[in-house]
Amino acid sequence: MNEIVLSIKKTTFVRAGGRNFQFAVLSLVKRRKNFFFGKGKSKILKKAIIKSFKNKKSIYDYNILKDFYYFKKKYSGTILEIIPESKFLLAGGILRKIFFNLGVNNIICKNYGSNNCYNIIKILGIFFNFLKNVRK
Repeated sequence: MNEIVLSIKKTTFVRAGGRNFQFAVLSLVKRRKNFFFGKGKSKILKKAIIKSFKNKKSIYDYNILKDFYYFKKKYSGTILEIIPESKFLLAGGILRKIFFNLGVNNIICKNYGSNNCYNIIKILGIFFNFLKNVRK
């Protein structure tokens, strides 16, 4: 089992009693033949990280990472373009962390618009479902 924290964000809410702090954690968890993305929120950072490792919504199989196809999708102000068959990994920000930790090293990713990591994860979920349907 391999657990990687992709991003940690600290949020602040100003109320009448003062400031309230909260942490939001996004993680990538690899288990045997599957991987998934987890999200966790808590007032304590350690609890948020533990929640993100346990909170799994969509589970993907490693076999979908063998063959890639050209993909371009828009979601909530973010456009993700994935170009396969490169000789190296060319991606920035959170995309580089994700594909590097999944062992993909022959892809070009370009993100246009919003750089919000949660939107990028949602588009990647659409991309992985697209790969799953193409392979069937």
